[in-house]
Amino acid sequence: ATSTPAKAAFWTLGVLGFATGLYNWVFYADLIRRSGFLTTPDLIVGTVLVVLVFEAARRLMGLPLALIALIFLAYASFGNHLPPPFIHRGYDFAQLIDTFAFGTEGIYGTPVYVSAAYIFIFVVFAAFLERAGMIALF
Repeated sequence: ATSTPAKAAFWTLGVLGFATGLYNWVFYADLIRRSGFLTTPDLIVGTVLVVLVFEAARRLMGLPLALIALIFLAYASFGNHLPPPFIHRGYDFAQLIDTFAFGTEGIYGTPVYVSAAYIFIFVVFAAFLERAGMIALF
């Protein structure tokens, strides 16, 4: 990605990702108070966040993972139109964005918490051991 358009795309995606995180940080208390009742800016930011996660999955893990996630998203959206073994009550767009972008079952759920709370500590500890020369003992 050394071309100028590719660099511009990377910077744009990075700025959008930062902006969605900043929105969640600035309006955290408001998002908690109106949980389940999203405003138009909430829907826009949540949609951008979900699209960014799909794009990150496509770039880092490849197209198959992004397609599988897209199939599950389509199932959540249109499952109420499927035949009886697969039918469910269906979810509207706002419910999906609320769950994925702002709920504890979505993007900011348990995996991110575990990564931030535990994996980060072990990575820092491993870097400390390597810098101190202790890796030779293992």
